[in-house]
Amino acid sequence: MTSPFATVVAVDWSAASSPSPRGPAPAAPWVAVHQGVGPARIVPPSDVTTPTNHRTRASVMACVIDLLQASTGPTLLGWDFGFGYPRGFAAALGRPGWAAVWAMLADRIVDGPDNANNRLHVAADLNDVFDGPGPFWGNVRRPVPDPPEDRLPTRRTGIAYDSAALPFPERRLTETMVRSAQPMFKMAYTGSVGSQSMVGIARLQALRTRLGDRLRVWPFQPLPGRLSADAVVVAEVYPTMFTPAQAHPRAGSAAGVLDANQVLHTADALARLAVDAFETTWMPSWVTEEEGWILGAPRPPAASV
Repeated sequence: MTSPFATVVAVDWSAASSPSPRGPAPAAPWVAVHQGVGPARIVPPSDVTTPTNHRTRASVMACVIDLLQASTGPTLLGWDFGFGYPRGFAAALGRPGWAAVWAMLADRIVDGPDNANNRLHVAADLNDVFDGPGPFWGNVRRPVPDPPEDRLPTRRTGIAYDSAALPFPERRLTETMVRSAQPMFKMAYTGSVGSQSMVGIARLQALRTRLGDRLRVWPFQPLPGRLSADAVVVAEVYPTMFTPAQAHPRAGSAAGVLDANQVLHTADALARLAVDAFETTWMPSWVTEEEGWILGAPRPPAASV
C-alpha cells in the first residue's frame, strides 16, 4: 500500500530562548518536505534559497503554513517532540485527557517571535501542584525567580515517579519501546524533549485553532477511512529512528549537520509509510487518550498493554 499523503513535512524542533545562528547550524529548527517521487528537500526560511535552518519557531510555523497552502492533497506534518504525558498526569492536574492539557499549555506558554519563552516558569508552576520535587526537572537558569528556585530541580535526583506524590510513571509506553527517547519531564540538557514539547504543543494548539476540523492529531484522533484533499495530520516523530549513517543526497551545504540529515531522512521515511502504520485499534486507551505515540515506533508485546 502507498502513502495516503500527497505532501509529507518533517520538522526538527528547538526550544531555544533566542534566535538560532544563521545557518547551517546544529541544534536549530530544520524543515524538510517530500513531494512526488524525488527525495526530500530542505525548506529554508523565505529570505534564503540554500538549504539551511530556521532561526525561530515563528519562522518554522510560517514555513509550514506556506507548505500547507501549496499542497495539492492530504498533508502529514511530523514534529520532533512529544504530544502527550505519561498516563495519570492529566488526571493529577484535573485535566481530562490530551486536549485539555494542550489547551492548558497554550494558555500558559508565552513564546515570542524572537524565541523568548517562559517554559521553565510553566514547568515550575506545574511542579507546585504536587508534593515533593518534580515531576519536571532541568533548570539551567537557576534560580527561577519568584518564588524560590527549588520549584524546578536542576537534576532528576530525588524525584519519585509512581509514588503517592507523583501518581504516574516517568515514561510513556512509546518511550519504553524506543529506549533512547527521553522522558517528557526533562526540561534541559541533551535530549530535552520536555522543553521542546511545551513550546511545540502550544504552537500546534494554535495551528489546531487556525485549521479547525481540517487538522487531526494522531493518534488521539485516528485517521478516517478517506482523507479529504485539504486534510492535515500532525504526528510525533523521533528522527533518530530513521537516520542512517550517510548524509542525505539533498543536504547540500548542510551535509555536515546531523539535524539537517535527520530531518531529510525522516521526511523520506514518513513518505514511505503506508496507511496501516497509522492503525490505532491495538493501542490501549491511555495511549489514544493522553500519552500519544511515536509514529513508526515498534508495537509493545501484547502482555504489556
